[in-house]
Formats: sequence, structure tokens, C-alpha cells
Amino acid sequence: MVTAALGLVLTGCAWGLSPVHLPDPPEPSTPATTTSLPAATVPLPDPHARTIDGWPVSADGIVLRVDLHDGYERSEIISFAADGWVVRAAETDVFASTEDHTTWRLSREGLRRVLARFDALGVREARPGDFGDGKVSSYGRSAAVWFDERVISGSTPELWQAATEVTDPRWSGAEVIAPVRPWVPERIGFLAGPPDRTDRSPLGPSDRFARWPLDRGIRELSLGTMPNAYGEPRAALCLTGPDAAAVWPLLDGVNTAYLRVDDGRRWELNTTVDLPAYTRSGSPCGG
Repeated sequence: MVTAALGLVLTGCAWGLSPVHLPDPPEPSTPATTTSLPAATVPLPDPHARTIDGWPVSADGIVLRVDLHDGYERSEIISFAADGWVVRAAETDVFASTEDHTTWRLSREGLRRVLARFDALGVREARPGDFGDGKVSSYGRSAAVWFDERVISGSTPELWQAATEVTDPRWSGAEVIAPVRPWVPERIGFLAGPPDRTDRSPLGPSDRFARWPLDRGIRELSLGTMPNAYGEPRAALCLTGPDAAAVWPLLDGVNTAYLRVDDGRRWELNTTVDLPAYTRSGSPCGG
């Protein structure tokens, strides 16, 4: 496994919405961690629905996204798609790892139950401030619900309880028809440049580089150049589908972390992982 040197800390100001395809993950090889039923025994959500119980479905198939912040100790992003798949990033800072990303699938009734939980609070009709201060801070907790190009955030116990309940697969019980499993991103953005060290000292024999797992090299995959956080030009890559899945296991850190690879030439990759309905600002994949 490659050791990743942590990069820049993310902030909520970089959030944006961008279409992201949510594929059906492969069947898990590990035992189920939640109660599940065969898909044939329960109605599946309609992935082509424009609305579900009055909740609009976005162009990328997402019904809503929930963000949870408990001070600076906990920051999560959970998305609910119209086809019932839920994707959870249990960490969103530079300490996030591949193990923090999981997915599961809800039945039609399971997804409707999630939406009904927020309808009971009047979230769709709410205005900013109805649920108190939703700002992220080091000493308070807040929840945000993103839907229909809107966001309702707040810090009231009622909103926090609803948000933490529906994002826990145990709350859905038997409506979880595909159990919790590791999630693999559909898109990963990279800024690639020559390897460097923060102290500017030369690379030594102990500096490790992972073998690049793809047939095409960094230069072949580059979409052009983009500046990094220091304004330095870097080769920009946006890996998707199988290419993204092949590189994913190499990552220790996944958010603005650095990965050293060798495709015949040594490179240092600054990584950004796109989540459904969440593309980080400055990502080579857009947003």
C-alpha cells in the first residue's frame, strides 16, 4: 500500500453539484452487515422516476443528499439515488480513506420511508433558518439536506435526529435489499506533476512509488493542464469506470492527498474523489 502524504484540508465552501453516474456495485464477497431480502421479493425503486412522493429527482438520478457535521470531529456525506442506492462517505477531510466509503440499497418503500421522515418535519417547505443555525463550527453539530437545487440546514435536535436516523442502514431494517459493502467511485480526478518534498530535499531510495495499474500512462490520459493550489501547472486527469476502480485500491488518503506512481516515469498525483451529487471545486472532472 502506498503511503499518502496529506494535502490541503477541505472546507464546505468547495461543495458543488455535478452529474455523476451511480453504477450498480458488484456483489459483495464479505458477509452482509445488515438484514437484507432478495431483490425479487420486494418492489425496487424506479431509477427513471422524475419525482418520488413529490421529491424531484435530479438529472444525475439523486433524490437528496445529507451532510452531517458534529464539530470538526465528524463530517459525512450521504446520497440517496432514485434507484435506491445509498452512498456514504464517513469522512470528508484529508484523513478519509477508501474504507470510509460504503454503499447499500433500499427498496422502494425504504426510500419512500426516508423521504417521509423529512416530510414529517416539513423540510421541503422550510426556509433558511427554520431549523436554526446550520453553520459548521468546531463546537456545534448541524445537518444539511440538499434537494432540487436547494439546501435546508440547521442545528435543531429534530433535524439532527432525522438526518442521523435515515443515514444509518439499521434504521431501514428489512428495507435494505443490498447490504452494506465497500463503494468504488465512478470518477477520480488527479493533478499530476513531478515528485517533490515539502523540505525540497532530493528523493531518496526509501521514497516509494506504486506501479501504475493502467496500460496508458499519465501523459496519454492527460486532458491538458490545470494549476494546483500553488498555481503550478499540472497534468489533469479524470479517470472513470474501470480505470478509476483500478487506481482506487492504491489510495490511502482520498481527498487532496498525494499518491506517488511510476508509469515508466515518476509522478506525484494530487487526488480528488467525486461522490454522487458532490464534485469538489477544482476537480479535473469538473465542478
